[in-house]
Amino acid sequence: MRLFRVTRLFSPQFPQELATDIPAIDSYLQQIEQELPGRKALRCQMLEEVRDHLLEHHSQLVASGESSDLAAEQVTTQFGDPIQYGRTLRRDKLIKFAKIFSISTLAFIAITLFMGWSYTPTEYPLVETPGFWTRLFVPMLNAPLFALLMSYTMSFVVVKAKPDPKSASHVYVDRKKKYAALYIVLYMSALAVIAILGIFNIGMFRNMHPLVSAAFAILSVLTVYWNRIPWNSYDLKDDTLIVRSVFRETQIPLVQIISIKVKRYWIDRFSGLDSRSLMIQWRTSTGQVQRLQLPLNDSMHNADRLQAKLYSALEHPQ
Repeated sequence: MRLFRVTRLFSPQFPQELATDIPAIDSYLQQIEQELPGRKALRCQMLEEVRDHLLEHHSQLVASGESSDLAAEQVTTQFGDPIQYGRTLRRDKLIKFAKIFSISTLAFIAITLFMGWSYTPTEYPLVETPGFWTRLFVPMLNAPLFALLMSYTMSFVVVKAKPDPKSASHVYVDRKKKYAALYIVLYMSALAVIAILGIFNIGMFRNMHPLVSAAFAILSVLTVYWNRIPWNSYDLKDDTLIVRSVFRETQIPLVQIISIKVKRYWIDRFSGLDSRSLMIQWRTSTGQVQRLQLPLNDSMHNADRLQAKLYSALEHPQ
């Protein structure tokens, strides 16, 4: 039994929603799927593009006069060895897992050492104060475990939001992800308050160095700020980009857009999904040049479509 099958443990079956009722194509997809890691929804997402490509090519051959069975054989043969293709997809996922695991393990160990260095343990007259490495031995052993949970979730659980055909020009985050973001906001807000109190030697962080407490406070506030994004929504209506955020609403006529650049911040590197910000620059009717940061990630429905439409509008203005 190969280890990657552990990631398929709770849903090992082929996703029936991918079935095409064309035996050759279904068999081809099943061979690829058997080589893929992750939960069912992730494997399904990885295969959807392959299935759509095969069906499109199959339809073209059938329209040109080929029989369905012969067309299916041709498209699957042209696509290549299904097992090798599945292994390529699996290797990409495993490389991603290894990278996240390595970086997060080192990060957790570094944080543990840093906190241990800055923490002054309380001394009791009848109890011997443990040494530096003794105090940090167990927390450092926990670092790979935390890293494993994080990297596993990011690599084999998190699924990109599907495009919503009913509202192709509307970019939004579904309710479950908003609840998850709300939990992070509340948790990190509490941590920020505790860290700020620690600067003044109050509460849980009172034995920490003030600079460490300040660093935790800043990191917590930044995390809270970035987790406001699930409440953003964007619309394209009547050749106008409408950006709604927690704080305001902005309307940008597409013809006024001067440039669009993709920017990735340090916090985007820790996301399991493709996170980026579009830096949009436009000229208002009064001639003023304004800028807007448009955060996008793969937890947003229709994010890729919106980005493509914005680039298209910039390259081919009406």
